[in-house]
Amino acid sequence: MLTRGSRSSAIFKSIFKSKKRGSRNRGDQRRLPPRDLNGTSGLIWRNSTSTSGSKSSRASNGCASHRSYSQAEATDTPESPEATEDELDYALLRLTQTVGNSDAGGFPRGWVNLPDHPVALPVGAPLLIVQHPDGAPLKLALDTNAIIGLNAAKTRIRYTTNTESGSSGSPCFNMDWQLVALHHYGDPAWHTAKFNQGVPAELIRRKIVADGFAALLGSAQRL
Repeated sequence: MLTRGSRSSAIFKSIFKSKKRGSRNRGDQRRLPPRDLNGTSGLIWRNSTSTSGSKSSRASNGCASHRSYSQAEATDTPESPEATEDELDYALLRLTQTVGNSDAGGFPRGWVNLPDHPVALPVGAPLLIVQHPDGAPLKLALDTNAIIGLNAAKTRIRYTTNTESGSSGSPCFNMDWQLVALHHYGDPAWHTAKFNQGVPAELIRRKIVADGFAALLGSAQRL
């Protein structure tokens, strides 16, 4: 989480979330060790007008594809060394229910497709983050001058869009509602936070396809 004046906030918990980490401006940036993702605990999703939510359990074959965060992201110097393309901090889970077909205020909830090409994110471009922080009702974070830039390895994107605690796993969109990144990390210097951070969405798709699970993704988002 990042809090710098009048920036607004938002969240949507993605099924790619592999572990809970705080967003900028919170002292909860330390990472948990990688863990077994094939358990049977449930996931909660919510409508913006609902506080009770609905629950679906992971299927018996659990996790289809996942990658851990980088070891540096468990320290106070997350960019040293930079994350590799095999450290994308996501998990693709199979559920017992087709959540995209469920009702969301009278309409099918639907899906957001992962892009198969990088999206242009010039410095200073806007970024929206759709979030359910810690399972709360839907919130939207918007910063119209958000993008700080990609790292040299192009495996992380930094931005100033604020998020609330518990928002790791939220999808990040440009102003055309194209999915561009998976929010996963906040500045560990939370007293003087300068950035939030996400994983480029096309890298996640590429890894899932390489793992043999392209059929679970549907059509690619064309950018």
